[in-house]
Amino acid sequence: MNEYAIGVGYSSVKLVSHDLLYVKTLILEDMVFVSMDLTSLTDNNIQHFKKIIQEIMDTSHVFISVTHNFSSPHIHEKDIEVRDYLYSKFDEALRNSIQMAIQTRSICTVEYGVGQCFINANRNVETKEGYWIGQNNSGYSNRDVRALLIKKENQCIANIINYDLQCSVLDKANVLSADIAGYVSQCFLNENIVSFFVPGAAADQMPKYVRQEYSEIKRLGKLLYASIPKSGISISGQIIYKTKLVELPKQVMKYATKDLKPHKTFDFEITNEKLYVPIEYIGFDQLNILLTKPELNSEYGVEIQHCFNEHTMIFTLINGGCKYLPQKSDYEKVTYMSMNTTIAQGADRIFLDAVMELKKEVRDESRKES
Repeated sequence: MNEYAIGVGYSSVKLVSHDLLYVKTLILEDMVFVSMDLTSLTDNNIQHFKKIIQEIMDTSHVFISVTHNFSSPHIHEKDIEVRDYLYSKFDEALRNSIQMAIQTRSICTVEYGVGQCFINANRNVETKEGYWIGQNNSGYSNRDVRALLIKKENQCIANIINYDLQCSVLDKANVLSADIAGYVSQCFLNENIVSFFVPGAAADQMPKYVRQEYSEIKRLGKLLYASIPKSGISISGQIIYKTKLVELPKQVMKYATKDLKPHKTFDFEITNEKLYVPIEYIGFDQLNILLTKPELNSEYGVEIQHCFNEHTMIFTLINGGCKYLPQKSDYEKVTYMSMNTTIAQGADRIFLDAVMELKKEVRDESRKES
C-alpha cells in the first residue's frame, strides 16, 4: 500500500489579529489530525473539540495539535464568557476545515524528508541567581526539520512540519499573531499548500530573535520556509496505531508560572500521586510518529528518536498538555522547566522505558503479521 485517501482543509478564525489564525484538518484514511493556532489546550478543550469532530466523522483516531504560538489565545475556564466567545470562533473554523478536508479527499502519496534550520536556540541560561530563560547559543538544539509531504499527482498539496521550536517572538507583545508558524503557513498557502506546524521536542528551545517585532518573524520564517524539503523517501504500508499509558511520579508545583524566578537551590517535593500520560504511536513501513502531551527537551527528543530510528517524528502537545517532562539535569540545575511542572524527577527514564516497550510491541506485532 503506497497510496492513501487524504483530504486537507483549512479555515481562518474570525478574530481581530495582526495576522490570520487558522484551524487546519488533515484526514488520512480513518485518522483525523487537526492543528489550531492556539497556545495550548486543556483536557476540557480537547473533549469539546473532539465532540465536534466525531459528530462529523466516525473515527476513534483523532489527534488535536496546537502550534504553541505564545501570541495566540488561551481558552481558559476562568472567564466563561471569553471561553464561549473563543469556542464559537474556533468551532466555526474547525467545522469549516473538516468539511473542506472531506470534500477534497482523493488518492495521494506520502513522502518523508528532513531539512536543516538554525533559527532555534537553547533557552537555559545560567545567571547569578540561577538558571533562567534566555538565548544560550552554546546549549544543545536539534536543527533537523522533519517534514511529511502529501502529494497528489506528484504535486505537494500539504505538509506537516515538525521542528524543535516554540514560536515565541511576539511573546508578551500584546497582539494576536500566529508568529513564525503562521508566517511559514501563509508562505505555503500562497502556493496552495496547506502547512501544519507541529512542535517537536521544544521545551528548552526558543527562536533566535534579535527584537520582539514582526520583522523578526519574517526573517526567521523565511529561513524555516526555505529549509522544508520538497521531496523525500516514499512512505507505504498499512497504518499501525498503538497507545501506551505511562505512570509518572508527581511533584508539588510550588509557584504559579507568573511568580517563578531563578533559584540556586530548590526543594522539589514529590507526592504520592501519579500522573498518567499517553504515548500514541502511528506507524508506516518506513516512518514512526510518536505523539504525546508533555513538552520535551530537544536533546531528550533525540534520545527518544534513537529508540526507533532516524525516520521518527516526535509530536508534543497532542490532545492536550501537561507542562514539561524535564530531564535529570534540569532538576540538578533548577531550570525553569523543572520548577514549572507537576512531573517529578525520574519521569524521563520511566517515559523512555515505555517508549522502548512500545517499540518492542510494534516489532512483535509486525513479526506476527509477516
